Amino acid sequence: METFKKYWFVLVVIVVIIALYVAIKKGVLNLFGSTVSPEEKLAAQLDQLEYDPKKLSITPSEAILISQQLLAAMDRWGTDDKTIMSLLDKLNRDDLLFVIKTFGIQPYNGLGSSQAVDRYLLYSVNVNLPSWIKAEMSGQNLAHVADIFSKFNIPF
Repeated sequence: METFKKYWFVLVVIVVIIALYVAIKKGVLNLFGSTVSPEEKLAAQLDQLEYDPKKLSITPSEAILISQQLLAAMDRWGTDDKTIMSLLDKLNRDDLLFVIKTFGIQPYNGLGSSQAVDRYLLYSVNVNLPSWIKAEMSGQNLAHVADIFSKFNIPF
């Protein structure tokens, strides 16, 4: 019985530590003062930018489709860099801003998963399209996408 109490106590301590860690990471419990994450800074910068509807070369339904295709290219295991680059290469500045706003904020857990079950089973953060891309891509392909954003003077 004494051994059972010892293990029970250790289990409770581990659960409390994990709960505190998750609360701190999600910002529910802020022990270290107010900090702004790079994703929050980027989101604030992107919110300041507006697209000109008159300069759009895509329709709202096409923006939704592109957003879904980008999410599918990054979702789950592996990233389809070619699809991401080909979709973004076709857009002008206003189209890209429109797609970013259409993509919105999606939960990201490091595996790229946006599935509802995974949101509850795995730790995830809510981030925008540029943050998803930066987390999923690397090397020359990431540099190519960064150049697209830079060319249009859109924070990345």
